[in-house]
Amino acid sequence: MPPSHGAPEHTEARATPSCHHRPLSPEQAACVGCGRSLCGACIHRHQGRSLCQDCLPASTSPALQRGGAGPAASLLFLGMGALLSIFGLSLALAWHGTSRQARADRQTLARLRFALEDFYLDLGRYPTVTEGFAALVSSDPDLDGAPLPEWRGPYLDLGRQDLLWSSRRGGLSDRRGNAVLYYANPQGDWVYLASPGPDGQVETPGLGGAEFAGVAQGDDVVVWVEGP
Repeated sequence: MPPSHGAPEHTEARATPSCHHRPLSPEQAACVGCGRSLCGACIHRHQGRSLCQDCLPASTSPALQRGGAGPAASLLFLGMGALLSIFGLSLALAWHGTSRQARADRQTLARLRFALEDFYLDLGRYPTVTEGFAALVSSDPDLDGAPLPEWRGPYLDLGRQDLLWSSRRGGLSDRRGNAVLYYANPQGDWVYLASPGPDGQVETPGLGGAEFAGVAQGDDVVVWVEGP
């Protein structure tokens, strides 16, 4: 039976763009997105489908996966990582150094507390604020010619406790030159030692006097002899 008029005798195959990377030998797969025939070097698998680079989603582009930003960006990222590591190490070392200084200050005050307790065992009281630390090194802390009865000192070994005595300043200071603070109320039930800490700045309101609320702030160090 002759073919109907207007109907083609055969269907011409539609041309399919082929791989432009290199000749197909043999053909590996076809992109399900555009139908392009691809070789093994150009075909990409994404979620179980074969896709060419043009049909891949941007987030899975091989250029991005291979670090398409190039070696300059890689070096930049490496440099930033190194700087952050150095900064973090510097902070850690600074914190460690500050922590060691604060611990040393607390140990110094604790040894000074033992001297005050020895004074208490002999005299039945702690030095007054007026007498201060002078009562630990002299039986006449007020310099009035009337030695303290029952005084069996000196109670303080400055060299052993890493403390400095300053008669001009009328008190003790640590190795960094920061004054050691002392307070005792008249009843003798509120007695403490304090240090401004590694930074040398008193950050606690009223520290060294009756106005101190009992809680140190910042890096200030407080050791209680009597009280909280």
